[in-house]
Amino acid sequence: MHGEQITAFLEQQVASADIDIHVSTSTGAIRRPHRDKFQISDGVEDEFRELQFLEIPSIEGGLAAIGWVLHHGYKGAIPPKAMMRGLRIRSGNIQVGGHDLLQELFPESRFNGWSVGEIHILDARIVPNGRRDHFEQNVHFDNVLNHLSPVTRDIAYRCRTNSLVRNWIREFARSEQSAKQKLAIIKQGERWCRASIRNCA
Repeated sequence: MHGEQITAFLEQQVASADIDIHVSTSTGAIRRPHRDKFQISDGVEDEFRELQFLEIPSIEGGLAAIGWVLHHGYKGAIPPKAMMRGLRIRSGNIQVGGHDLLQELFPESRFNGWSVGEIHILDARIVPNGRRDHFEQNVHFDNVLNHLSPVTRDIAYRCRTNSLVRNWIREFARSEQSAKQKLAIIKQGERWCRASIRNCA
């Protein structure tokens, strides 16, 4: 549901083209794997709830990069088979490196696997290395990383907060179940006492 918004935002700075790619084994054109809802694990489903746009200024004015992040319920790490996990970087609208290229920016690297987003490099001084598995290290790339650090900290905060809430809910449910069991035992004992009193009378 956020596809049109993302496309409109990116097209202000990033050249794009709609190309239908077909593979002999597929029934239709290949599409991005992002969907409104996705599976975290067996019986656990999550959905995208919030779209955040990013604009990263360059050192000397203008924009160094733009991007987007999709926030969800952060119920756990997104499985690799979903093919959309991680905060990724693109240059020339082509991905550089893997989904884990930015995981060191997170307070805990595992939270990168809970995130979904893309950063598009605009600054021509930020150049992929020869293998396109990372970028040449310079002050302009460091500038982008510095601006992304608050974003990754926010994602980590959301992960921890939602995890705490889920733990509190589970603990409350366990306590509620225990209280109901004890209450049932008390009621059963009360009925036994009343029956005993009637028999004695």
